[in-house]
Amino acid sequence: MRNLFKIFKSDVFTKLPAGLFISLVCIAILFVVFKDNNREISKSNESFFKGVDQINISKEKIKWADRINIAGPEIAYQELKKEFSTQREEARHSVIHLFGEILYNQKGIEGISVCDDAFGFGCFHGFFIATLADKGNEVLVDLDKLCVEKFGPGDTGCQHGLGHGLVEYYGHNLNGINKALLECEKTTQIAKKLGCTSGAFMEFNSSNSFTNSKKRVLDYSNSDFPCANIPSKFQESCYFELGQLWLSMLSMDYNMAGNFCLK
Repeated sequence: MRNLFKIFKSDVFTKLPAGLFISLVCIAILFVVFKDNNREISKSNESFFKGVDQINISKEKIKWADRINIAGPEIAYQELKKEFSTQREEARHSVIHLFGEILYNQKGIEGISVCDDAFGFGCFHGFFIATLADKGNEVLVDLDKLCVEKFGPGDTGCQHGLGHGLVEYYGHNLNGINKALLECEKTTQIAKKLGCTSGAFMEFNSSNSFTNSKKRVLDYSNSDFPCANIPSKFQESCYFELGQLWLSMLSMDYNMAGNFCLK
């Protein structure tokens, strides 16, 4: 801005008619302000926005890929959990979800042994979304076997992550959720409403991947969709997951969510 004033003090500009001189000054100032504002907008676009926290995905991806290579996946995972332990849930889940994707890309399916239930099972979510995108549904039985070997037949979190990956693989629509649920039958599931199917419905209601992070729009006239449009054997799990969707869409309005429940 100081350089701009020096230019307009020169003889070339001071000899111009007053009206033209003022117009040129205004145009120049507007140009500088617009340029500075655009610079700030560009900087803000470098960050992935999730909820109320900003995470620079490019930087986090490089950072944790390097830590996995240098310190090993187990140590890197513990470091990430410690670093984000005081962040809001949205930020914690997002970055550990990213870690799961990086973990698969660097260590393959054996890397699943690193993940746990931290930050809403985010590591599982990211890991299986990346795995299925790479290898397809043929690897599903092998992944379920690894889940059981690592966490035991009574665990549900690992298979829950598989449900997320299957919906991401087949699509966030009625056809996609139905295909994902049929694949979930190939996994170990100790309760109808938990495990793979619960992850599938959660992903359908509110995507956890960075390529598709858009939540469903709630249809007030059909608030229990898609539960009435899927096979009856999966409906218990579907209705079980609706509460989370309703509260999210209704800004935590428990009265209105309760009215939906009464229906």
